[in-house]
Amino acid sequence: MQKKLFTTYIILVLLGVGTTSFFFLGTMSKWHMQNIVVYMLLSLLLGSSIAILLGLRFLKKIIRPIYEITEIAEDISNGKITKSINEDYEDEIGMLARAIKKMTETLNLTINELHDRNAKLEAVLTSIINGVIAIDNEEKVLLINHAAAKTLAVDTEHAIGKHILELVRSSKMHDIIDDILKNKKYYETEIELFYPEYRFIKIYTNPIRIPVLSNGRFGEGDKNIGLVIVLNDVTEIKKLEKMRSEFAANVSHELRTPLTSIKGFVETLREGALEDKETADKFLEIIELETERLSRLINDILTLSEIEGLKGDIKLAPEKIKDIVEEVIYMLKNQAKEKNITVTYVIEPIDLVMKTNKDRIKQMLLNLVENGIKYTGIGGHVDIKVYAEGKNVTFSVKDDGIGIPKEHIPRLFERFYRVDKSRSRKLGGTGLGLAIVKHIVNSFNGTITVNSEVGKGTEFIINLPRTRDYEN
Repeated sequence: MQKKLFTTYIILVLLGVGTTSFFFLGTMSKWHMQNIVVYMLLSLLLGSSIAILLGLRFLKKIIRPIYEITEIAEDISNGKITKSINEDYEDEIGMLARAIKKMTETLNLTINELHDRNAKLEAVLTSIINGVIAIDNEEKVLLINHAAAKTLAVDTEHAIGKHILELVRSSKMHDIIDDILKNKKYYETEIELFYPEYRFIKIYTNPIRIPVLSNGRFGEGDKNIGLVIVLNDVTEIKKLEKMRSEFAANVSHELRTPLTSIKGFVETLREGALEDKETADKFLEIIELETERLSRLINDILTLSEIEGLKGDIKLAPEKIKDIVEEVIYMLKNQAKEKNITVTYVIEPIDLVMKTNKDRIKQMLLNLVENGIKYTGIGGHVDIKVYAEGKNVTFSVKDDGIGIPKEHIPRLFERFYRVDKSRSRKLGGTGLGLAIVKHIVNSFNGTITVNSEVGKGTEFIINLPRTRDYEN
């Protein structure tokens, strides 16, 4: 191609010189022959100028696409593949343009495939509920998903490139990572994290191996470039396991206490106490009280188990709230009468109907009102309020009893938790009443809050979602 350009340029120069010389030779008769040299030089100069002008214009037409191709090639090398290339040329420039265009299309296709693959990988990592962290051999973070960032309370972008111990502050974790990087083996264990809050994390770690590239091909061997860490937050599971363990221990203790008492008095009666009528009657009365206590405990355990077992399988029907409240007050009238406690209720609207489970609502109110009566002094008051508020129905049970110290409120709904154990047992409490209330509220996807002041009383406020079909 360069040879063609050079030949074309020479022809243009000769053409320009010849044309100009011919013009001047045609006018020679009018001039003296001694000036021929001057005329020839002028002819050469003018012809060269014309040839240069024509050549420049011709070369500009040829060089322009080369500049365009060069510019596009530089853009491609910088990762910018946006400009289109003109491939309408017939010569070698056209061939080059078409080759570059094909290369650009291939690069675009490859880049789009990589973007698509990365987007899918990002979506998969984001959707994984467990935390995933990849680190290199220097223990610096290569990749971290949102679940891991949330568990460790870090930002995903800022975490990249940081040392793993800046994110997971655990000496045990450091020892595990060192061991894996040295021995290159799978590892599974549990660690405790104390920042930003207490967490019990089960971790699974495995080396990251990639094939070794040799002479442009993947060989049979591979090399380790780091390891992947999977974080599974088992804090709630551990809490549940602890609660189950404590529940079993508490049930065992609560059952053993009345049974031991009953057994002791029965043995005493068999040994001769039956002959003393007064003593026998006293012992039989204690046995009866312990039996009732045992019966209440078993009933509460069964109720709690039933509520937990059913969960979403709740039978709902339209119920008039006024009827349920009046049943609860009637069932507890003797207990209230013994302490001269006034139990009142207000329902707005009075004919309020909601789709619910009558037995559960009654059990919930029964436990709360009974607690109010137990922990309120003689001549006190227990007030029940129920009112519709938007899409919710609010239940309030308020007493003017002894109140609950603030430090006890967070644990109030735990099984067998008692603010005053001796008082609770003396009053016949099982320690499960409020736990049952909490489970009932949860079964309706509701909320429960407690407002209490020592010496002034306690109020339990429950918000339950209301089914629209039965709104008034």
